[in-house]
Amino acid sequence: MSTTPRPGPDRPLAARVALWSLAALLGAFAAFEMIKHGGWTLPLGLLGVLLPVAAGRFRRPAAVLDHPLPPVLVLAAATFLTGSQAQAAPPFTLGLTWLCCVLVRRALRPRRAPRRRPGASPA
Repeated sequence: MSTTPRPGPDRPLAARVALWSLAALLGAFAAFEMIKHGGWTLPLGLLGVLLPVAAGRFRRPAAVLDHPLPPVLVLAAATFLTGSQAQAAPPFTLGLTWLCCVLVRRALRPRRAPRRRPGASPA
């Protein structure tokens, strides 16, 4: 039995355009935050790009780093759990760059083929 995934059909054009547009918006906003605040936003912004790239090198459990939910949770925590903008800027920038990189990686890869249940007849 082969463990390599079969290539699925390409994503629709509208989905790719939406992913690229959101990634461009997040990237521009992250660049603005890094220029405006400086300091720890620069290394954490770089870390946000490296997290999903490093996750692509491993299978499990690092694959969770290539999912959009963790960076969204980081963005929410930076927004609601910090006392000032100066405290919120570094983790917020981390979440922005991480989510931007996840969206770019999703826009570049083909959509996965639907899984078949064992014993089901091919359609």
